[in-house]
Amino acid sequence: AVLASFNVKVEEMQSQQIGTVAENLCLARIPGDSRSKLCASEATAERGSDISMVVAHAFREMAKASDIAIQNGGGVRTDIAKGDLTMGDAYKLLPFANTLVEMQMTGAEIKTVLEEALDYALQPDGSDGAYPYAAGLRWHLDISKPMGERLSGMEFKGRDDNSWMPLGMNTSYTLVTNNYVAGGRDGYLSFKTVKNDGRYVDTYLDYAQSFVDYVEERGTITKLPASEYSTQSITR
Repeated sequence: AVLASFNVKVEEMQSQQIGTVAENLCLARIPGDSRSKLCASEATAERGSDISMVVAHAFREMAKASDIAIQNGGGVRTDIAKGDLTMGDAYKLLPFANTLVEMQMTGAEIKTVLEEALDYALQPDGSDGAYPYAAGLRWHLDISKPMGERLSGMEFKGRDDNSWMPLGMNTSYTLVTNNYVAGGRDGYLSFKTVKNDGRYVDTYLDYAQSFVDYVEERGTITKLPASEYSTQSITR
């Protein structure tokens, strides 16, 4: 009886509405892949995953000290369909026991870690889940180029900024990501160096709950403007 009562409570919590989704938010890891169950691959071919971009923005918003957020595509698990969004949907979207961590990194270090992650995403023995999504950061990607030269035109826009500026290679930024990739996993090797250097703080904010809080604050979520997507163009 206790278990049945507990299960009812869990079901009630999972069905609790946290907000509304104005349009389908497509899932992709690498732009144009066929991972989405809601959208054709053409829908994500130019800029990648809609929902992963929203998640990255949620993390930057909730980790109040951060300038930039980076989220690996593989950590975001589902499309989000137009309509009501429930607590259960949020925890299916972000099902891992991850927390948000903040790191102090220069623009040059951020470029390096993104190049590492992209290389891992593109390698046959790597994982496409490493493909990065970011808030406050955008770039042009040429996957035909060698590692270290794939990203160009990197630009930064702080949470209170109105316009994009070139990413300062010697400028220090506060970057938020999840504790999984912050440990150097999924090809994000340089994150581990930063962590070992002590330029790392675990906020202990649960990553799924942070997304829930973001949705509840907004009420409605929708696709970000095209100019906010981290992958601005992709050359294959």
